[in-house]
Amino acid sequence: MEKETIVHIAANAAIQTINRHLIDLDRCVMAVPESAKIVDLEPYFDLRRRFRGTFKTESITAFASYCHDNVREDVAAGCYVDSERMQAQAVMDLGNPHVAHHGDHTAVLSLKKTAAYSALLALNESTLSQKALAEWMEDWLPHLAARRDLETTLPITQAIANIRHVTIKATSQRDSVESNYSSTRSGLEQIDADSEQRPLPAFLEFTCIPYHELEERTFMVRVGLLTGNDDPAFRLRIIQLEQQQEDMADEFAGILKSAIDGSVPVTIGTLNLK
Repeated sequence: MEKETIVHIAANAAIQTINRHLIDLDRCVMAVPESAKIVDLEPYFDLRRRFRGTFKTESITAFASYCHDNVREDVAAGCYVDSERMQAQAVMDLGNPHVAHHGDHTAVLSLKKTAAYSALLALNESTLSQKALAEWMEDWLPHLAARRDLETTLPITQAIANIRHVTIKATSQRDSVESNYSSTRSGLEQIDADSEQRPLPAFLEFTCIPYHELEERTFMVRVGLLTGNDDPAFRLRIIQLEQQQEDMADEFAGILKSAIDGSVPVTIGTLNLK
């Protein structure tokens, strides 16, 4: 008998001995020869060993219906809400720490931003020219209201017209004091673009449904005028955007809990299945 054959037989005998001990220890591993190839025979069976897959949707209603239809009484399930991404993941075959299942039958819900909310977010912390801001306001006119300050409203059409006709008025004041032993020079320059005839909006109110199936809400946008360049420009920032996002996440979780109606426990957070 050749040396290679003897070595091969001895290796297989050693592997069989190791596997018998591993089975006795209830281990989920097995020793195989280095050259062994693992082949999955499931495609050749009439049925799968178990159901697995991921259902994806942007509809809370469809997500809840899928959870209702696929949750099993004998296997614990769980739903986890990612408040930052406005997403939810339901695991139908989660099990529990004592009886853990594979966790490969899942459903994923990703709320979709509306076109209006996406346009608002694109505007945040941006600088726009007169023309660009006026055209953006005209595009989203049904969603907008304008305020000269927190107390005074401004008709939105008038606000757009005034933005298109901004006039920069610069005034300078210089003082000069001369004495026998010293001289003093001071200068003050003031730039004013707001007037009683053409008041500019200090705030814009943008009302929209941010995500499909959430409630309508109003966002306050601060409008600042930049006069450092030859042409005036406007700087826009959404006020308390982070707080609004937290409120939307809470609303999302509440709607989801109500839609699922206790068939799957809902938890705020994410679950990383390994």
